[in-house]
Amino acid sequence: MSGITLRKMSDTEYASFKSSTVKSFAAGNVTAGNWQATGAEDRAGSMLAEEGIREIELHVFGHNTPARALYQKIGYVEADVTMRKQILSQG
Repeated sequence: MSGITLRKMSDTEYASFKSSTVKSFAAGNVTAGNWQATGAEDRAGSMLAEEGIREIELHVFGHNTPARALYQKIGYVEADVTMRKQILSQG
């Protein structure tokens, strides 16, 4: 498997990415019945801070070490850890 290289998007690439992502996110929320169609793209593109949101969370499976390392590298910290122990039956 080849390695993954991360690079910063150019301003043009970011503008295109943001535009398509905002449209997709807005459409998804309209389809799901969460938002009205009117104003959905404005709401989707509001970049969170303008809405008063000060933090975001994500879920990553514990066994996904590469993803966990990436998220930690960009500033996420573990806020919750779920642990599991298998109980063998006493047959």
